Amino acid sequence: MRDSGSGNSWSSYLYNYQSAQWELLYRQAGQDQSGLDHGWDMFEIYASVNPSTGTGYYCTEAHDTVFDSSAIELRHNGTWKPASPSDSPWTEENPSGQDFLCPQLNFIRAGADDHWTVRQ
Repeated sequence: MRDSGSGNSWSSYLYNYQSAQWELLYRQAGQDQSGLDHGWDMFEIYASVNPSTGTGYYCTEAHDTVFDSSAIELRHNGTWKPASPSDSPWTEENPSGQDFLCPQLNFIRAGADDHWTVRQ
């Protein structure tokens, strides 16, 4: 998320369920350092595996949760425009829930490259 009032400073946070608080994971400011020639939006998890099921604990805990990212736009020459296959390609054409420790996950491309949904 972009830090308010900070110019071009961005922070990433992870939710700590034990302390019930968001904790700073990473902060960056300045110019793009990705080296990518396209924009990106992501679905990513950090999970511990439940040894009795072999899946991430979050898979059971987030069973009825829908993860959605919509109206994704990129700024080109001062103008915002919807993400497209040419500037925001999917890195995996058919993502598998198994790769995210939750085989039941379904990845839905709801828009060309500017809207995706993940649900069980």
